[in-house]
Amino acid sequence: MTAKTGFGMAHERLRGRHVVIVDDDESLLKVLATGLEHAGCNVTAFGRFDEAKRYLAATTPDILLTDVRLGGSNGLHLVVMSKLRHPEMTAVVMTGFDDIVLKKDAEAAGALYVVKPILVSELIELMAPRTPAIERHDG
Repeated sequence: MTAKTGFGMAHERLRGRHVVIVDDDESLLKVLATGLEHAGCNVTAFGRFDEAKRYLAATTPDILLTDVRLGGSNGLHLVVMSKLRHPEMTAVVMTGFDDIVLKKDAEAAGALYVVKPILVSELIELMAPRTPAIERHDG
């Protein structure tokens, strides 16, 4: 019961947040987008680095979730670019290959580092406590 309560609280913290997902694996991109939409997030998804880079140059999401290997490009560059504009943004770097150097680079850029495969529920649990709460005003 505790885990379910915690997961519900994590969902609440992410509800209404703008999440940008970047991954060149179309099936994973769809699974992540659908899962985060079900958690109440507003999702914008990209399968290519260049499309995401153009979008992020004009828009800053609350959360950036990106694969590292995006064709010949590095998703960590998207994190660095976005964090310069919005340091409080939650960033998550995903990789299919655990690499200690990459992990250190991701952490130095202010990003969480995760190794795929990972469940959407696990991502939510990782991202929620690192995403600032939205101030809600009643009345």
